[in-house]
Amino acid sequence: MVRLRRLELPRVISPQRPQRCASTNSATAAPTGPRTSIAYRLQRMDKPHARRLYLISRRFNQPLFDRTSAKILASPPPPPQCLANHRHWRYDRQHRALLYRYLMIAMSNSIASQNPASSIDWRHFHGLQPYAPTIDAMQAHAAAIRAAGAPESVWLLQHQAIYTGGTSARDDDLLAPGTIPAVRNGRGGQWTYHGPGQRVAYVMLDLATRGHDVRALVHGLESWVIACLADCGVTGQRRDGLPGIWVDTGNSLSGLDKIAAIGIRISRWVSWHGLAINLDPDLAAFDAIVPCGVRDGGVTSLSALGVDLSMAQLDDLLQARFHSYF
Repeated sequence: MVRLRRLELPRVISPQRPQRCASTNSATAAPTGPRTSIAYRLQRMDKPHARRLYLISRRFNQPLFDRTSAKILASPPPPPQCLANHRHWRYDRQHRALLYRYLMIAMSNSIASQNPASSIDWRHFHGLQPYAPTIDAMQAHAAAIRAAGAPESVWLLQHQAIYTGGTSARDDDLLAPGTIPAVRNGRGGQWTYHGPGQRVAYVMLDLATRGHDVRALVHGLESWVIACLADCGVTGQRRDGLPGIWVDTGNSLSGLDKIAAIGIRISRWVSWHGLAINLDPDLAAFDAIVPCGVRDGGVTSLSALGVDLSMAQLDDLLQARFHSYF
């Protein structure tokens, strides 16, 4: 009995931790591949980033349609204590190796497409996406770009109706949100609205390979949107000191209405968040906030400007024009 216990000690969690923490030992080993593979890099990533990916993956209880990984994910995942404790860190390699794939399966309602001339992974999401889980998955993917060599990505989607406030958002600019939820996030900028009819583009790029230039990133995003608007017959323009793209409508105090908002965040030289283009949203929803903190400008959309364009057509324009600026 003593000998058996000694043999089991390395595989069993101490009395303060649940024994299921070592449950992955009974599963099939994670698939192996070249030393440059994503799975290999995830196995070797530092604990804080892998733990973050693990915690995010717990929010998406999606099955993997893969024979090798099915047994691993069918067993109860180890609790966070395992990933926080160095002694038991090695016993969770199988889960760490699959975390990135776990997140990709969580986005199973998206369609991936890729330009053969580019390494950018494009994902088009169907339906209205809940805000918090999407942001968590995006943050996890941005971490995987830096820590595990995951591909740079652009996600195109629509959110359920929500007001979001950036790091500069002021409480008095949230006028009367009503039944629409309002949340703060870590991106730059102030209050804006996301909802049906608005195309959100989350852009995750590795700036370490792009000159470490945040200003160039913002300028590129603006130029990207302006080019797409031009293809629709709309003249978009910048406004000094105010990120985003504006259209001269003459309807507001300044005569300029915003048609696209931009707000990004940089983590370890990887960008996340991105921009939102108003195709045909409910413009009345913007009345409950001071959009982007600008009181002398209004908000408009392609539909309000008389442009007849579907969301799929807008996506085609975005993808076609992207590689001219990034």
